[in-house]
Amino acid sequence: MSICPDIPWRKVAHIALIVRDMEKALENWSKILGISKPSSTIFGPDEKHPHYFMDKQTLGKVKILFINLDNISIELMEALPGDVTAWGEWIRYRGSGVHHISWITENKEAFDLCVNRIVNELKLGDIIQRGTFEGGEVVEIDTRENLGAIIELVYLAKK
Repeated sequence: MSICPDIPWRKVAHIALIVRDMEKALENWSKILGISKPSSTIFGPDEKHPHYFMDKQTLGKVKILFINLDNISIELMEALPGDVTAWGEWIRYRGSGVHHISWITENKEAFDLCVNRIVNELKLGDIIQRGTFEGGEVVEIDTRENLGAIIELVYLAKK
C-alpha cells in the first residue's frame, strides 16, 4: 500500500522538460507530434503567492506551456534571464532535459501529508521549490538520488 494512498499515483499529470529556447523546442515538438502550437504563459510568484527556492523567497519566473496529449501532458519550461529558481539552476548546470514528473490532487490534507512523508519520514529528498498560485500550491522534491527523478506534487482546490 502507498504511503500516500490519496494521491492518484497511477495518473501522471505531466512530465516537464526544461529547454533553453522554447520557440525552437515547440517548433520541433509540433513537427513531431503534428499539433498546433499552444501559447505560453509566465509562471511565478506575486504579492499574494510567494515562491521559495532552497528555503529562500525568490522572485524568479519561468515561461511555460503545456502540450496536451491523449494520455499525458508535456510541460515545456524556459527559465527567464537571471532566474533564481530550481528551473534556472537546472538549465545553468545541466542544460535542457527532463526536469520533473508531476501528480495532481484536490485533497489538501493528502497533499500536505504526502510531502511530509516523502521528505521527513522516508527522507527520499528535500524540497527544492515551493509556491502557491491562485487556487493551489506546488512543491518540487529532489528525489533524484532515491527515485531517479524530481517529484512535483500539485494541490488544486476543488472548484
